[in-house]
Amino acid sequence: MEIDITYPGSRVSRRAAVALVVCQIFAPAHVSASDAADTIRIVGRATEVGILDEDIRILAKVDTGADSTSIDARNIEEFQRGGEDWVRFETPLGDDGRSVVFEREIIKGVRILRSGSEDVRRHVVELSLCVGEFEHKTEVNLANREGLEYRMLLGRGFLLRGNFLVNPAQDGAVDPACDD
Repeated sequence: MEIDITYPGSRVSRRAAVALVVCQIFAPAHVSASDAADTIRIVGRATEVGILDEDIRILAKVDTGADSTSIDARNIEEFQRGGEDWVRFETPLGDDGRSVVFEREIIKGVRILRSGSEDVRRHVVELSLCVGEFEHKTEVNLANREGLEYRMLLGRGFLLRGNFLVNPAQDGAVDPACDD
């Protein structure tokens, strides 16, 4: 038996509907300091992500298999500012040559374990990200994603912090709606 649950672009089976209700009952009452809502947010396999400091949007792949969030970073240059390590990088916004240049303090370095190939070290910076109405300053690692469909991977850390439930059958992206 199928029942319809209305939210953008999806149909949910009875089993999935029960799972949604159970998740809602046991959802944490306080998600983060900046977001006291106890609602479960549903996203599909890809969603629009607002990068608030730069006032841009990037289509991101939602990846529950990745611990952290990654952004496409090209022309990475390290430099010093005020005695701290900083990085300048460029992120393409589309296939038309448009891009945005970021300058951020390096928070740390991480080792990324890659299946079937050598591990890599990446810089980590903080970016204020927005998905739907959820905004959070997030650690993002810098990765060259040239040749890949999405300029960003939205990892498990951000998804858990925002109490997101992923519905891979959902088409379309949730528009960022955070107050700047």
